Amino acid sequence: LCTLMYPPIHASGQDSIGLTLTQTLLAERIARLEAAGEPPEDLLTAYIETQDWLRERDQQLAHFESFRAAAQSASEEEQRIRERINAIEHTPLEPEALSGMPDEALDSMISQLQDDLAAWTESRAAIDRRIGAQASAGETILARLKEIDERLALLPPAGDSVILSVQPSLQEVTPWLQSAEYLALNAERQALKADQESQPVRNSRRFVEREEASTWISLLEADLSLALAAREERSDNTVEYLQSRFPQGTPGRQVLLDIAARRADAINTRNLVTKESARAESYRSNLQNASLELQRNYDSTVEIVNAGGDSSAFGPLLISYQRQLDRGAQIDESLQPALSIGDLIV
Repeated sequence: LCTLMYPPIHASGQDSIGLTLTQTLLAERIARLEAAGEPPEDLLTAYIETQDWLRERDQQLAHFESFRAAAQSASEEEQRIRERINAIEHTPLEPEALSGMPDEALDSMISQLQDDLAAWTESRAAIDRRIGAQASAGETILARLKEIDERLALLPPAGDSVILSVQPSLQEVTPWLQSAEYLALNAERQALKADQESQPVRNSRRFVEREEASTWISLLEADLSLALAAREERSDNTVEYLQSRFPQGTPGRQVLLDIAARRADAINTRNLVTKESARAESYRSNLQNASLELQRNYDSTVEIVNAGGDSSAFGPLLISYQRQLDRGAQIDESLQPALSIGDLIV
């Protein structure tokens, strides 16, 4: 069996040098151990862990390529969104046109406007969540990079080849395991750096996406407000119409007037709730915009701090400014120069 699997190696009983560590090679070694009966648990586990590290390396390399591709496509996508925003041609609703529209058509228009507004509002909320997640991911990436660097410093660098022994053994697999872990961690480091470096251009695209959503939300809110006002006015006119159409003493006149009045009250209540909801959403959006602007200023400051950390003149001042922002404390007189410089840069 050994001769069939490795004829050039095992026929002479010598170790093989110059083989590349691959999934196929590990699968063969694991199969040989399992075919032998009951292999030592620690030995089999070591080969399986090595195989897992190689899978992790392949996944991280795929992440690395995806982040590079995302960075390259983000600028192009941002330009396309800008072109869509500039190409928006929206004709506002006219009160005169709404007044002559049948009730069914007006109600259908209001329903469609509400659906479109809800869709764009949810789209903007999803964008805000991605922006927030990206902002919080920055600190996580830095912490993980530090962990990886500390671990890589303890591992021997992975070579281009491995030594294949005559039989699977701990002596054989131990350097394999270290090499596989080194390769996986190094690939993860590359992916994290690519993620980190692509964040500015990806965030820029997201802010443009948000601008597009906000543009449509503003247009739809204006149209919906006019349509609801027309519906409300029409409800008031219904009672007046019935009063003039059916004189006093007409059988069922009061019942019709009561139904029309209750319908008008219900419509007015619905319109009021819709307006208050729109106002609350607008207030929430303004708060979100302010929060995002603060986050962008903070991110800019962090980038400056990271870039200026090696500067003996400005690095300490900027670092003090970042720490002050993190604590959210009162301005300390001892940090006043740092705060002044940081505010000016922001």
